[in-house]
Amino acid sequence: MECAYCNNKMGGSLVRTKEHIIPDGLIKLFPEEDITFIKDKSFKDNNGLTIKDVCNICNNGVLSDLDSYGNGIIANHFMCSFGIADNYNREFQFEFNYHLLSRWLLKIAYNYERVYKSNTKWFKDNVNYILKGEKYFKDNISLFAGLHVNMIPVPEDVHGKFSLSIIKNPKLLPLGVTYSIYNEERNKEMLISSGQIENIYVIRFASAVFLIILWMDVDEKEKYLIEEKINNLFTFEKLIPEKNLYKVRRVSEAFNCTTGYGAISGKIGLELSEKLIKHSIGGRNFWEARAKFTKLFPADYFDKGRRMIEEIEYPQTQNKNKKK
Repeated sequence: MECAYCNNKMGGSLVRTKEHIIPDGLIKLFPEEDITFIKDKSFKDNNGLTIKDVCNICNNGVLSDLDSYGNGIIANHFMCSFGIADNYNREFQFEFNYHLLSRWLLKIAYNYERVYKSNTKWFKDNVNYILKGEKYFKDNISLFAGLHVNMIPVPEDVHGKFSLSIIKNPKLLPLGVTYSIYNEERNKEMLISSGQIENIYVIRFASAVFLIILWMDVDEKEKYLIEEKINNLFTFEKLIPEKNLYKVRRVSEAFNCTTGYGAISGKIGLELSEKLIKHSIGGRNFWEARAKFTKLFPADYFDKGRRMIEEIEYPQTQNKNKKK
């Protein structure tokens, strides 16, 4: 068997190791989120998905270094809530090293695709960039950053958090998810798409949301047009190699807080969703409504409910815990 990254054959001092899909360092930040989903099944643990096709040299070397960078960014800057008081529409400044960040996110997407046994040709063609850095950069990705802010009037725990998630090919809806429920045909016309795009990924880690577009062939004109559409119609901030400091703002609406990032709303959609939610709570601010809800239903109330559901859904895990 060959290593998925360096292509060297396993054997001797080159040993097969397990590589985490979502980095282990991030999983440890969320011990309460211990349900793993894969295809049509799920299981309870806090180890996360792994794939055993990476050699010890790559896993303990370059890939570990990328995880150290990415985990540090999330742990140090994105573990807080950006929805306190009236700051949910503010911009916040962050510093990113473009190449370290993009290589880390591409590594995660590549791992994800191998678990699902998908076509990984694009990643194999670009694996040298992940392993060796900017010297092998082909400028065939588009990278954007945004903030996840809770935009529902209750704690996200009520619906189940999605703090560590990878979504492949989400719908990009400039007019918004809420709008599409009532105007499906019109929103279809506004979908952001291109025949030159290999895949799109949304990766949410804590309050950070990254949008990555992989391009098949670098058609500069087509790439520029899509990037401009996203810049103009959405609230994502485009990241580029020549820049380190960015002002990042909210990209989430109520839909993302209850079901994840299978669809992403544009600026118009975010405004519409915010108005509808505010109307539903009598014009109050989100944090005021959440504070009142939390007084009525404290965290341990939902913890008990979650444990009851897990005992039914994952009886084998419960039996193991009793034996310990």
